[in-house]
Amino acid sequence: MYFVSRNVKSLWPLFFTAFLFSAFIGCERAVNINDTGDSLPPVVPQDAAIVWAGDGSVEIDWTPVDEVNIKGYNVYRSVNDTMHLQLRSFTTSSYFIEDSLDYGTVYYYRISALNDQNVESVKGNWLIAKPVNIYAPITPSELEINARNWEGEGPLVFLKWRINPEGDIAGYNIYRSERPDFNADTNSFAGFSSTYYFTDRKNLQLSKTYYYRIKAVDKGGKTSEQSSIVSDMIFDKASPVFPADNATVDFFDEFKIKAIKHAANYRIILQTNPLFGEIWSKDFNAGNASGSDTISVKFDASGISAGTTYYWRIITFSPDNPEPNSISNLFNFTIKPQY
Repeated sequence: MYFVSRNVKSLWPLFFTAFLFSAFIGCERAVNINDTGDSLPPVVPQDAAIVWAGDGSVEIDWTPVDEVNIKGYNVYRSVNDTMHLQLRSFTTSSYFIEDSLDYGTVYYYRISALNDQNVESVKGNWLIAKPVNIYAPITPSELEINARNWEGEGPLVFLKWRINPEGDIAGYNIYRSERPDFNADTNSFAGFSSTYYFTDRKNLQLSKTYYYRIKAVDKGGKTSEQSSIVSDMIFDKASPVFPADNATVDFFDEFKIKAIKHAANYRIILQTNPLFGEIWSKDFNAGNASGSDTISVKFDASGISAGTTYYWRIITFSPDNPEPNSISNLFNFTIKPQY
């Protein structure tokens, strides 16, 4: 008895150490000795932190869980308190970005890991963020312009630009002038757009050049620096000379048109019906032709049939702009039947 008792006593430190080790492991996650291992919850994501909170956006980063069967991470959020925590997003990345948030609202986040058996870890520590308005937006870029005098639409000026990357953009202020050196201020304000484009129809005149700038505006009222200037002129419409509208003509080898007042690129389009069916087109430049000049354009289409009515129009383009500036009314002619 004494021998057994003495040996039990000598083994007691080992039993105690094993007990402490198992207790420590149990604090991290529960272990079921009958479990195969696939359904064990992952460990909690570590080092989760708010890396940015401002201008209506929040960015969170954490260390990826080093387990082979990790599927991704659940991001939970509660607004203005910790009582209404809800799943906000699932991500396979070790970071989360959220924008379009309110400047004055406090957001509470917790992160958990999810394995490929959809077993979830314990949620991590609370993270707190208030995305207050800090910086003005960056200057808008890639501003493009297209003056238009189209059939049934015009005169107008259409603008488009690249959307700003910030998540708190409310829209864009548009500024217009007839001076190429103007500043974007209250004197030149032309309108506001909440999208990436703007159509200006106010008090526009043909054969006049208009200059534009824009500024981005965030939800807190901060504005960007003014953009670079773009400009365009709204052209008048080129006029047909031959064939005249509703004319019946013999086969011919030249169109004749009257040029517009300003330097432009031209395109004649020939169709088989009023809406579509283009069978021929010709691009050309009129050089120094003015509004009083008649231009002859070689007509070299094949497959034109006698007794058939065709439709044509003239399109002009501003130099270096692929979008139509003016589009003439639609005209038609009929090739004389052959008897």
